[in-house]
Amino acid sequence: MIIWDYHVILIVKEKDSEQKINVYDLDTTLSFPCDFSTYTQESFKVLNIPQYYRKFRIIPAETFLRVFASDRSHMIKEDGTWSSPPPTYPPIFTSDSVNNLQTFINMIENLDSNDFGKVLEEDDFRNYFFR
Repeated sequence: MIIWDYHVILIVKEKDSEQKINVYDLDTTLSFPCDFSTYTQESFKVLNIPQYYRKFRIIPAETFLRVFASDRSHMIKEDGTWSSPPPTYPPIFTSDSVNNLQTFINMIENLDSNDFGKVLEEDDFRNYFFR
């Protein structure tokens, strides 16, 4: 079994279309972009282990860009070396924070917050974009 703690994707819903929804996932082997229905069917297979049910944090792009901060400390191993090479661009900071990554990946607290979005169960996530 593989357990993935977080993965960031961009979902774009065209303003004048109920059905035109694309997923941009830089790590997928699916098409890029990929339509939402195909992406969710191919990426999220049935999972019947309750303690591993998936949760999704939905946050508007403009809010994410305003609030998110990471000093990349999560990429540094105990011995002080990088777990993988860091990006070449500078770390992302805000006026309020140098690192709030743990708040974003915490799926229990901040369930509904203007700054940290909304956490949804998988079925609610799928339905969210078709409302």
